[in-house]
Amino acid sequence: MKHHATYKNCVVSGHVVDGFDHNSNRGDITLYNCSAHDNGRNISFGSSNIANALTIKYR
Repeated sequence: MKHHATYKNCVVSGHVVDGFDHNSNRGDITLYNCSAHDNGRNISFGSSNIANALTIKYR
């Protein structure tokens, strides 16, 4: 599956496995002013079914 996703001002915390995960999305993903803390892995973008692009922006 391929779609573009933008996440703005998100906070993920306390997840046992992953905070931010691309779930095999092959599109462009942007995290804008997002934070991840105390997750199994805060950001997990695997090496199989990789996203086309990952952009992380902070203001």
